[in-house]
Amino acid sequence: MSRDAFWHVHGLIQHDPIFQSSGPRPQQPVKYQLAAYLIRFGSNTSIRTAAILSLAEGTVYLYTKCVCSALRNIKTEHLFWPGPVHKEFLKNEMAEFGFPGAIGIVDGTLIQLVDKPLKDGWAYFCHKKFYAVSDPNLSHELPTKTFWG
Repeated sequence: MSRDAFWHVHGLIQHDPIFQSSGPRPQQPVKYQLAAYLIRFGSNTSIRTAAILSLAEGTVYLYTKCVCSALRNIKTEHLFWPGPVHKEFLKNEMAEFGFPGAIGIVDGTLIQLVDKPLKDGWAYFCHKKFYAVSDPNLSHELPTKTFWG
């Protein structure tokens, strides 16, 4: 995640009530909780994240729980089914690639890389914990999920 993206997400969730302490001790700043969340879900276990950040494993769990809650609270503002105009645009775009009427395709095809790319290598690290690229050209040969509008 880029620095700008980090601060953008931080700005979206920083005022969520989940980050307001209800006890005598204040919570850690949202930026630290978000960083722990990203490290945890980037590719590390809770134990590894705790070691990297010098936190207790339970603290990593609590930070992750708070950030997940805050993200769920803003999901309807940022995640939605396309409206009629955007849906028509997507249909036209997908038709050019041989999928008339489709508004999106999900393909889980990953091609594992031998080494981490030199430029922006972190961007190629996938959820399966290796460096990979996805090849959309293979999607017509392999199982996919197509969303029809």
